[in-house]
Amino acid sequence: MRTSVMLLGLLSFATTSALSQEPPADTIVTKDGQLVILQVQESDRFPPDCATPRTISCRQVRPGFKIVVIWLGAVDSSKTEPVSSALMHSFKEIQIVADDGKKTEAYSGGMVDRKLFVAFTPPANARVQGLAWPGNPLIELARP
Repeated sequence: MRTSVMLLGLLSFATTSALSQEPPADTIVTKDGQLVILQVQESDRFPPDCATPRTISCRQVRPGFKIVVIWLGAVDSSKTEPVSSALMHSFKEIQIVADDGKKTEAYSGGMVDRKLFVAFTPPANARVQGLAWPGNPLIELARP
């Protein structure tokens, strides 16, 4: 009897969530589709896992700075290419916000190894707190 009550409660919750018109708080709405944040990485190079800095496929950040990469996924995978194209043309409008309120514009955005990203180069001591994306409320970021 208890199991059926729990199941009904879960079904009720799932139905309510499915009917909601607003995207979840961590969803980024763009004119080309919706995105979700998959991962936030900090590194001294881009891409973060590249082995040989200072090559065309691996760039090291200047001393005193770090690279913050926000990896994104398209909610509708058929929209990955249009969103990637839009990112490459408008990434400068996207910023990260540190806990002291200072903002850093994106320096790059697009697709690497079939994954969407936006990258930033804040000061090395910056504690990144949020993502400011035009047309969306400030999105709180989990620290890496």
